[in-house]
Amino acid sequence: IDILSAGGGVGGISMDYSLIGVGDNFSSDGNEMTNIDDINVSSDSTTQLQEQQQQQKLTQIQSIALQMVGYFTIGSAATFYHTTSFDTIGQKIGARLRKQLFSTIIHQNITFFDQNRGGELANRLSTDVHEVAEHLVQNISIFMSNMVRSITAVVSMMAISPALTLYLIPLPIALGGCAAVYGKFIKFWSKKHLDVLAHSTHMATERFG
Repeated sequence: IDILSAGGGVGGISMDYSLIGVGDNFSSDGNEMTNIDDINVSSDSTTQLQEQQQQQKLTQIQSIALQMVGYFTIGSAATFYHTTSFDTIGQKIGARLRKQLFSTIIHQNITFFDQNRGGELANRLSTDVHEVAEHLVQNISIFMSNMVRSITAVVSMMAISPALTLYLIPLPIALGGCAAVYGKFIKFWSKKHLDVLAHSTHMATERFG
């Protein structure tokens, strides 16, 4: 009886251990399933976050692209308006100069026509007036553009370093003097070119006549 009771005790103890082990297995399986669910939830949230970030980046790129298209469109329209306006002004100036020059030539004395040949006068009405009007408008456009750039550059330099800006003041003065000398040189040779062109036009007119 003692042995059986002892054996039963031992058996009971082992049975209790086996039940405890099964309970531990169930609890460990439950923890693993919980961890797997947590991992799935975290991975889903990470994927959604990445998708949101990609969508935000795509939206930003689209916004920047639309802004660039708008800027280029405005710049193209401004360039078209600038070119068209100055071309129109140049044509009007040329037409007015031709009208005034022709009216002045018609009312001259006979001696004027003896001193100035017909081919040269025709060249003055055609080529010279066109050159004057074209270069006048072109030079005004270049002057305005360079003036705006110069003012912007000076203001920026003064904001960055006033001392350095004052130190560089003699440089534009020297460049302006060189430009004045070069302008006189170009003016002299331009006049020589137009005189030769007028003479050649007169010679061609006489040859054709």
